[in-house]
Formats: sequence, structure tokens, C-alpha cells
Amino acid sequence: MLLTFVGTVALGLGIASLVFIANRLLFRRRLPRWLMPAAAGAAMLVFTIQMDYIWHRSVEAGLPPEVVVTGRFGDTSWLKPWTLISVPISRIQALANPEPDPEHPDMVRAEVILMQRYHDSRYVLQFFDCARGARADLPEGDPEFDADGRPIGAAWFELPPDHPLLQAACGNHSADS
Repeated sequence: MLLTFVGTVALGLGIASLVFIANRLLFRRRLPRWLMPAAAGAAMLVFTIQMDYIWHRSVEAGLPPEVVVTGRFGDTSWLKPWTLISVPISRIQALANPEPDPEHPDMVRAEVILMQRYHDSRYVLQFFDCARGARADLPEGDPEFDADGRPIGAAWFELPPDHPLLQAACGNHSADS
């Protein structure tokens, strides 16, 4: 966020300087006085809007190849009217390090990475039951497991078979097997 702010201010100062120099050298001080702040403000606004729309591309490009992006989510706001026309992606969900349990091959443990613009990334350890098509967050503390390899005390959530998290975690498993 700080780099975006510094970049926006630097761009505004640069555009204002260009208009100032152009006014002095090319137009012999004939440009209207309001043009310099208007040009700087317009450039800063366009830069901010552009950063809203390209944020997710730069984040995804920085992810290692073994991390699978499973969801992209956008937000609209009346404070940013351009988001009402085209929704920018402001949150990304990705799956990393899926590890099947050797004793229970239908149980997979993986990290779900939740990234949001202007926020720190969150890492959530989740379990996937590929046979049932369900997922559960890791219970607090050191989890205990039942005979089926499922964590005891975890709340399970059924997922549709085509859910991107389930597909990425289970890979060649299917919810029907």
C-alpha cells in the first residue's frame, strides 16, 4: 500500500512537472493555470484505477508453480464508481502442498492461501475427504484422528464435485470413489 501511495504521488509530481515545463518552453505561459493540477490529478486517478485491475496478475505471477489458484473474487463500491462497471479482483484463494494421508489415501491435507489487496496473506490448513467431497478446517491445537483418518472435532462442509478447491486438492481422486 505504501509503494502504491509513493508511486501515485511521484506520478502526480512528474505529470505536474511536465505540464509546467511544456507551459514554459512550448506554450510561452499560455496554458490555463488549472491544467497542471488537473493533469496531475487525472494521471493519479488513472494510475490508481489501473493498479486495482492489475493487482491480482502480479500476485499470481509471483506464486510458485505448485500453488494452484482456485478462486478469484471481486468487490464493488460506490466510492469507486468504476467497479460498478467492471469488477476488479481484490481477493485470491489458492491451494498449496496437497498431501494425501498414506494410510487413508482419500484424506488430503493442504494449505489454503487467502490473499486480499492491502491485507496480509492468511494460511489455513484444511483437510479434504475426496471420497465424500468435503472439507474441514484444522481444529485448534494438535488434532486427533479417528479410524478413517478424519480429524476429531472438525466441522465438515460438503462441496460440489466441481468445486475448484476439491479438484485441486484431490487431483486424480474423485468425489464418487
